[in-house]
Amino acid sequence: MLFSNNVTDVSEALSMKQKNTLSIFNTNTMEMLIVPKWYIVYTRPRMEKKVISRFTQKNIEHYCPMKFVKTSFSSRQKTVLMPLFASCVFVNITPDKHSRLKKMWEVVNLVHWMDKPVVIENSEMDMLKRFLNLYTDITIEKIPVSKNNIMSLKYSSVPAEQSTAQKLMNGFVKLQWPSLGYEIKGRMNHEFKTVLNAVQEEKQQPVLLTKFSN
Repeated sequence: MLFSNNVTDVSEALSMKQKNTLSIFNTNTMEMLIVPKWYIVYTRPRMEKKVISRFTQKNIEHYCPMKFVKTSFSSRQKTVLMPLFASCVFVNITPDKHSRLKKMWEVVNLVHWMDKPVVIENSEMDMLKRFLNLYTDITIEKIPVSKNNIMSLKYSSVPAEQSTAQKLMNGFVKLQWPSLGYEIKGRMNHEFKTVLNAVQEEKQQPVLLTKFSN
């Protein structure tokens, strides 16, 4: 009888452990399915604006960084808005919606890394948006891909003794995105530079800016 009770206790303990494991598994699985993440949609050539329009119609959250580009048109120059990353649109969706994207003719596929869709962290998206709001004369360059390094800001070659605000105003600032293999470079836009100058003149002290990353 004692042996029987011990077997029952062990059986119940194992059953409870399995239930807890299954519960954790189900919770994580459900979270993966219902929590939206940022992905990169790869579009057909010059179809970024069409994809943006389709996403807007379907109420799909998206973001397509733009830059001003000077082009020659009918023997004169014209400035137009072009996607910063050719054939790429960022989209914030849950994994169960991936199939909807692939049904759009303008969409080729999600950008993959190691056979899995590339996931962009919310902090990286916030950083990118803030950078593009603050800076103009945007250019991008390819750098080696490194999944272990985080997105960070770096200043161009300016005197080390200058304050953070002076460095921002006097030189280029580079946003390095090693996980995607890009370096984005820009100058502070005129409006924000004017605000920094006004604050510095009034307080006669360096302006403290929020750091994007260490």
